[in-house]
Amino acid sequence: MNIKQISYFVSAAQLGSMSAAAREKGISTQAMSKALSDLRKELPAPLFERIPQGIKLTAFGKQFLEKAKPVCESFSQLENMSDSNPNDPQLALLLVAPAFSDNESAREKLALFFERYLHTKARVDLGTGEEGIAALARGECDAIITIGTLDDGEHDCFIAGTMPVGACMANNHPLANRASIALDELKPYPVLASKTFDHFNNSIVVTYRREGLLERVIEPNEEDMPRLFYQEHGVFLMLNVPMLGEMLPHTTTVPLDERTAKPIPLCLVTEKDVKSEAYRKLEKLLKSGIR
Repeated sequence: MNIKQISYFVSAAQLGSMSAAAREKGISTQAMSKALSDLRKELPAPLFERIPQGIKLTAFGKQFLEKAKPVCESFSQLENMSDSNPNDPQLALLLVAPAFSDNESAREKLALFFERYLHTKARVDLGTGEEGIAALARGECDAIITIGTLDDGEHDCFIAGTMPVGACMANNHPLANRASIALDELKPYPVLASKTFDHFNNSIVVTYRREGLLERVIEPNEEDMPRLFYQEHGVFLMLNVPMLGEMLPHTTTVPLDERTAKPIPLCLVTEKDVKSEAYRKLEKLLKSGIR
């Protein structure tokens, strides 16, 4: 067992697909499959079973994932330490979002973008809102990036801008080939909410429900999510950013008609009145406009 195998498993488990994990890690699907097969040989029970939509974790796989995630995170932190000079100011951000296809590449591009304009090293991690708040409290990141505002009264929330919203759906969805769709056209299909991400801040689902823009919202268990999404034509509401590519395996994101759907704020959340030098440079850049 090695850290690479564990990292591959965590990626496949979070994305629900070996092919999506392979794209995220920049390797072939065959290489991903072999690594996970080799890992299985060293364990007392299977980690997952294959299903039409990808993979489904076994009870043992879920237990293994909970132990494996902090191992990968700790190893990543060690790698970051070895790659950086402790005297260099570094901008550390955490994007509050579920794992999506090729998110590693997207986060690297975002970090390079900040490095280009701020002339300082940057990194962008991925995690839950609670993980982000804990990282802020420990001083491990300068800000967390949220889709939608956070108004808990304990943190500062800077609105960096607004982003258009899209509906992520399986490629076999009746609306998948549309150039754009109105919110009313989603009425026959369940909008899927996350138990993890739609109770933290004013997410897209929370904002749209509050304003009466959504009627049928379901918050399914993890086991029911693939069936509702791939077989019963459920949709996820998320930012419509084409450069990020496919968000989930075998899906497309269709823009919502701006006449019926409002854009959502993209925010930077920091500790109350506690701002690092690197963050202050970032906020100043965003306020002045990027040229």
